[in-house]
Amino acid sequence: MDVPSHTLYIRNLNEKINAKRLKLLLYTTFSRFGNVLDIVCVKNLKLRGQAWVIFEEIVQATEAKKAMHDRTLFGKAMDIQYAKTKSDVIARLDGTYVPRPKRKLDGAQGPTSIGPSAAQKTKTEKTVSKNNPVSNGHTVKAEEPPHNILFVTELPAECEKTALEILFKQYNGYKEVRVVPSRNVAFIEFDTIPNATLAKLGLSGFKVSETHTLKLDFAKQ
Repeated sequence: MDVPSHTLYIRNLNEKINAKRLKLLLYTTFSRFGNVLDIVCVKNLKLRGQAWVIFEEIVQATEAKKAMHDRTLFGKAMDIQYAKTKSDVIARLDGTYVPRPKRKLDGAQGPTSIGPSAAQKTKTEKTVSKNNPVSNGHTVKAEEPPHNILFVTELPAECEKTALEILFKQYNGYKEVRVVPSRNVAFIEFDTIPNATLAKLGLSGFKVSETHTLKLDFAKQ
């Protein structure tokens, strides 16, 4: 029996699409159904053509599965199932996470590497008291005050303007992306501060490559 899960296991993806591009395409395809916490595409030859999409809510995953199963993406019909095991990112959020040893990956069971980046930990883990500006011996940098323009730093060289446009235009009020390649930064403009804030909350920590996550702050006034 196909038991509903936060995580969708997708097979029969086009193997000619590289993992970085595929991950971005899957995000733009599935994020309209709800908040996508993580997407895992494995470069391993045995698992090429497969991916895992993790939603914040099971109902979101269910809606996406119903709408996208057998839909064509790059000339191939996607075979979408619920993953058989809970992903680490969900286990961390609901408090049931237990580290597990590495093992061979087995299709719908999902990769053991599924899990949140440091930037995707729970709000409790990220929150620092106003009366305690030092955490674990390190000074915590204060955020810039809210602004309708977001500032993206430490972008990987392969992250193009088009990729950022695809990510951010999913949010209401998106206006434009301005990239500064020489500094590996970009500015994302929205029409209002609330819309910029929603995009910041939704995409902070999103993995744009195997080694990079989006680092977002409000632009300086």
